[in-house]
Amino acid sequence: AEAEWDAAGIAAPDLPAMRQYRLDRIRAELKRRGYAGALLYDPINIRYATDSTNMQLWVAHNPTRHCFVATEGPVVLFDYFSCEHLSDHSGVVDEVRPAVSWIYLYSGELTEQKVRRWAAGIADLVKQHGGGVSRI
Repeated sequence: AEAEWDAAGIAAPDLPAMRQYRLDRIRAELKRRGYAGALLYDPINIRYATDSTNMQLWVAHNPTRHCFVATEGPVVLFDYFSCEHLSDHSGVVDEVRPAVSWIYLYSGELTEQKVRRWAAGIADLVKQHGGGVSRI
């Protein structure tokens, strides 16, 4: 596509500026609504917020990969183990952590423990970066 753009005299998009613009739009809306942040699971929403992808079709049907966008704080992406490098290009992802997968397929009889661990991790992020607001 880039060769076609060059041939047509079209400048390539400024991807870092695009990523920051999208994140700024999300944060402005979160602030307007009084939220501490947003917890994203839909792969399209994660892509919009971070420009990061990983197994889009799989995670569209299995809630495993997710992202916390603080209104005023970090963007924390929860991804599959050893997939941290997939977001290196982003520039807006502040931290990548291993996802706590609580769906039965991954957790089986430990589902309740995994859900509690996942919830505690999200609650800690909200408490740490929510500015006293707990709504997400």
